[in-house]
Amino acid sequence: MKTSHKNKRIDFTLLFLVVALFGLMNSQSRAQLPSSPSANDTLPAVTLEQVNKIASKLMAPCCWSGTVDSHQSPAAEEIKAQIRAALQQGYTERQILDSFVAAYGERILAKPKAVGFNLMAWILPAIAILLGGIVAWKFLRHSSQPPAKVKPAKPAPSDDPYAQRLERELEEFDK
Repeated sequence: MKTSHKNKRIDFTLLFLVVALFGLMNSQSRAQLPSSPSANDTLPAVTLEQVNKIASKLMAPCCWSGTVDSHQSPAAEEIKAQIRAALQQGYTERQILDSFVAAYGERILAKPKAVGFNLMAWILPAIAILLGGIVAWKFLRHSSQPPAKVKPAKPAPSDDPYAQRLERELEEFDK
Protein backbone atom coordinates (compact mmCIF):
# COMPACT_ATOMS: atom_id res chain seq x y z
CA MET A 1 0.00 0.00 0.00
CA LYS A 2 1.54 3.27 -1.07
CA THR A 3 1.15 6.40 1.00
CA SER A 4 1.87 9.86 -0.22
CA HIS A 5 4.64 12.04 1.14
CA LYS A 6 2.04 14.38 2.63
CA ASN A 7 0.36 11.51 4.51
CA LYS A 8 3.72 10.39 5.91
CA ARG A 9 4.47 13.91 7.13
CA ILE A 10 1.09 14.07 8.85
CA ASP A 11 1.69 10.62 10.40
CA PHE A 12 5.08 11.67 11.75
CA THR A 13 3.72 14.97 13.02
CA LEU A 14 0.95 13.14 14.84
CA LEU A 15 3.47 10.65 16.20
CA PHE A 16 5.61 13.48 17.50
CA LEU A 17 2.66 15.25 19.07
CA VAL A 18 1.52 12.05 20.79
CA VAL A 19 5.05 11.37 22.04
CA ALA A 20 5.45 14.98 23.23
CA LEU A 21 2.08 14.92 25.00
CA PHE A 22 2.83 11.58 26.63
CA GLY A 23 6.26 12.83 27.68
CA LEU A 24 4.73 15.96 29.20
CA MET A 25 2.12 13.95 31.06
CA ASN A 26 4.79 11.48 32.13
CA SER A 27 7.08 14.20 33.47
CA GLN A 28 4.23 15.86 35.42
CA SER A 29 3.01 12.65 37.02
CA ARG A 30 6.32 11.03 37.94
CA ALA A 31 5.66 11.41 41.65
CA GLN A 32 2.45 9.41 41.26
CA LEU A 33 4.03 6.49 39.44
CA PRO A 34 4.83 3.37 41.47
CA SER A 35 8.52 2.56 41.87
CA SER A 36 8.15 -0.80 40.13
CA PRO A 37 5.78 -1.76 37.32
CA SER A 38 2.75 -3.81 38.27
CA ALA A 39 1.93 -7.17 36.80
CA ASN A 40 -1.03 -5.66 34.92
CA ASP A 41 1.17 -3.39 32.77
CA THR A 42 0.90 -4.28 29.10
CA LEU A 43 3.56 -1.81 27.97
CA PRO A 44 6.83 -3.43 26.95
CA ALA A 45 9.78 -2.81 29.24
CA VAL A 46 12.23 -0.36 27.72
CA THR A 47 15.85 -0.45 28.81
CA LEU A 48 18.21 2.47 29.10
CA GLU A 49 20.36 0.88 26.37
CA GLN A 50 17.43 0.95 23.93
CA VAL A 51 16.77 4.62 24.68
CA ASN A 52 20.47 5.55 24.45
CA LYS A 53 20.85 3.69 21.16
CA ILE A 54 18.33 6.03 19.56
CA ALA A 55 19.44 9.05 21.60
CA SER A 56 23.01 8.61 20.32
CA LYS A 57 21.71 9.26 16.80
CA LEU A 58 20.14 12.62 17.72
CA MET A 59 21.74 15.98 18.49
CA ALA A 60 20.63 17.88 21.60
CA PRO A 61 18.49 20.76 20.29
CA CYS A 62 19.37 23.13 23.13
CA CYS A 63 22.84 23.95 21.81
CA TRP A 64 23.49 21.40 19.01
CA SER A 65 26.87 20.58 20.55
CA GLY A 66 26.44 16.94 21.53
CA THR A 67 24.26 13.90 21.16
CA VAL A 68 21.22 13.46 23.37
CA ASP A 69 22.59 10.36 25.12
CA SER A 70 25.63 12.23 26.47
CA HIS A 71 24.06 15.66 26.99
CA GLN A 72 22.92 16.81 30.42
CA SER A 73 20.21 19.38 29.68
CA PRO A 74 16.45 19.55 30.24
CA ALA A 75 15.89 19.40 26.47
CA ALA A 76 17.96 16.22 26.18
CA GLU A 77 16.16 14.65 29.13
CA GLU A 78 12.81 15.51 27.53
CA ILE A 79 13.84 13.87 24.26
CA LYS A 80 14.95 10.75 26.15
CA ALA A 81 11.52 10.65 27.81
CA GLN A 82 9.85 11.00 24.42
CA ILE A 83 11.99 8.18 23.01
CA ARG A 84 11.15 5.94 25.99
CA ALA A 85 7.42 6.70 25.59
CA ALA A 86 7.51 5.99 21.84
CA LEU A 87 9.34 2.69 22.39
CA GLN A 88 6.78 1.70 25.01
CA GLN A 89 4.02 2.44 22.51
CA GLY A 90 5.67 0.10 20.01
CA TYR A 91 7.18 2.56 17.55
CA THR A 92 10.30 1.47 15.70
CA GLU A 93 13.62 3.26 15.76
CA ARG A 94 13.11 4.50 12.20
CA GLN A 95 9.68 5.91 13.03
CA ILE A 96 11.03 7.71 16.09
CA LEU A 97 13.98 9.20 14.20
CA ASP A 98 11.68 10.27 11.37
CA SER A 99 9.34 12.01 13.82
CA PHE A 100 12.25 14.03 15.24
CA VAL A 101 13.42 14.91 11.72
CA ALA A 102 9.89 16.08 10.93
CA ALA A 103 9.88 18.26 14.05
CA TYR A 104 13.44 19.66 13.98
CA GLY A 105 14.68 19.04 10.45
CA GLU A 106 17.72 17.03 9.34
CA ARG A 107 19.88 19.04 11.73
CA ILE A 108 18.68 16.83 14.62
CA LEU A 109 20.48 13.79 13.16
CA ALA A 110 23.99 13.19 14.50
CA LYS A 111 24.99 11.62 11.18
CA PRO A 112 23.55 13.19 8.03
CA LYS A 113 21.78 10.96 5.54
CA ALA A 114 24.07 10.11 2.64
CA VAL A 115 21.90 11.67 -0.07
CA GLY A 116 22.10 14.87 -2.08
CA PHE A 117 24.35 17.59 -0.71
CA ASN A 118 24.82 15.65 2.55
CA LEU A 119 26.78 13.12 0.52
CA MET A 120 29.64 15.64 0.57
CA ALA A 121 29.97 15.12 4.34
CA TRP A 122 30.74 11.46 3.64
CA ILE A 123 32.88 11.84 0.51
CA LEU A 124 35.07 14.88 1.28
CA PRO A 125 36.81 13.41 4.35
CA ALA A 126 37.75 10.30 2.36
CA ILE A 127 39.10 12.43 -0.48
CA ALA A 128 41.03 14.64 1.95
CA ILE A 129 42.60 11.61 3.64
CA LEU A 130 43.53 10.11 0.27
CA LEU A 131 45.10 13.33 -1.02
CA GLY A 132 46.89 13.91 2.29
CA GLY A 133 48.31 10.39 2.13
CA ILE A 134 49.58 10.92 -1.41
CA VAL A 135 51.22 14.24 -0.49
CA ALA A 136 52.83 12.72 2.62
CA TRP A 137 54.06 9.70 0.65
CA LYS A 138 55.63 11.90 -2.04
CA PHE A 139 57.22 14.17 0.56
CA LEU A 140 58.69 11.24 2.51
CA ARG A 141 59.88 9.53 -0.63
CA HIS A 142 61.57 12.71 -1.85
CA SER A 143 63.12 13.59 1.51
CA SER A 144 64.47 10.07 2.17
CA GLN A 145 66.51 9.93 -1.01
CA PRO A 146 70.13 10.98 -0.51
CA PRO A 147 71.12 14.01 -2.53
CA ALA A 148 72.75 13.14 -5.81
CA LYS A 149 76.50 13.75 -5.88
CA VAL A 150 77.19 16.40 -8.39
CA LYS A 151 80.62 16.50 -9.92
CA PRO A 152 81.80 19.99 -10.48
CA ALA A 153 81.98 20.85 -14.11
CA LYS A 154 85.44 21.45 -15.44
CA PRO A 155 85.76 24.93 -16.71
CA ALA A 156 86.64 25.44 -20.29
CA PRO A 157 90.37 25.75 -20.85
CA SER A 158 91.44 29.30 -20.87
CA ASP A 159 94.11 30.96 -22.95
CA ASP A 160 95.46 32.70 -19.88
CA PRO A 161 98.74 31.02 -18.80
CA TYR A 162 98.18 31.96 -15.16
CA ALA A 163 94.73 30.38 -15.14
CA GLN A 164 96.11 27.20 -16.72
CA ARG A 165 98.89 27.03 -14.11
CA LEU A 166 96.33 27.58 -11.29
CA GLU A 167 94.13 24.77 -12.62
CA ARG A 168 97.06 22.34 -12.81
CA GLU A 169 98.15 23.14 -9.28
CA LEU A 170 94.60 22.75 -7.92
CA GLU A 171 94.28 19.36 -9.64
CA GLU A 172 97.60 18.23 -8.17
CA PHE A 173 96.52 19.53 -4.78
CA ASP A 174 93.25 17.52 -4.91
CA LYS A 175 95.15 14.27 -5.64
